[in-house]
Amino acid sequence: MSITLQQFKWKVAKVIQTRPTLFLNEVHRDSWWYLFKHKHLELSICLTKGLEINRAQGFTTNSCNLFYQNPTSLYTQHYYSPNHIWNFDEIEIQVGRQSRARVLTKKGSHQVYNTIPKSKEWLTINCAMNAIEGLILRFYIFQGERIKDDCIKHYKFGICMAVQTKAWMTSFLFKEFLSFFKRSILGGSSPSNHHLLILNGHGSHVSLQAIKQIQQFGLDMITLLSHTSHVLQPLDVSCFRPL
Repeated sequence: MSITLQQFKWKVAKVIQTRPTLFLNEVHRDSWWYLFKHKHLELSICLTKGLEINRAQGFTTNSCNLFYQNPTSLYTQHYYSPNHIWNFDEIEIQVGRQSRARVLTKKGSHQVYNTIPKSKEWLTINCAMNAIEGLILRFYIFQGERIKDDCIKHYKFGICMAVQTKAWMTSFLFKEFLSFFKRSILGGSSPSNHHLLILNGHGSHVSLQAIKQIQQFGLDMITLLSHTSHVLQPLDVSCFRPL
């Protein structure tokens, strides 16, 4: 576990009180820290990222080992090819609320604004992709009760759209996504041609109806353990983070 520089100095101060030292008045100075860092080049000071306490407690060595046991047994049984291993995840964004942008302005300007829409509409983007074909299945959930003309004005082939009052994924919509997945990827897939779907364990993903549908389609599904997707879910780590 990482500690702050101040915590490190306190620890050193506690240690030197129990043994004779060359420190003046038994207190180490800042110069000692610089010499110590120069001697231990493997150490560095870096900025931390905020991590919720439940994620810090959930992401442990035991939980990771437990998670990797499941795909290992499935790999041994089905020998998935890389294009048959799919990661599924979702991200919620506010439509048109990009608050910052790079603009050209006079040097020395400090207060530069850009206009943003007044709308506070939310949109959930669900994606399924693998690491070999570069194919991204997109399932959009708009906020509302019916699809608006603006949503389908620039519709492109290969995506699917739905509406929900809060733009949330539900058990019904996840079943619709599975049907969309089958039409786009599986075609005539049978249990002898398995695909693996890796996703988080949200309640809408693990309903009895969804599990029956997954089995019917010849899919295998593995859910990530709670509070571990920020490290174990490739889409969270590499794709959605920049977005």
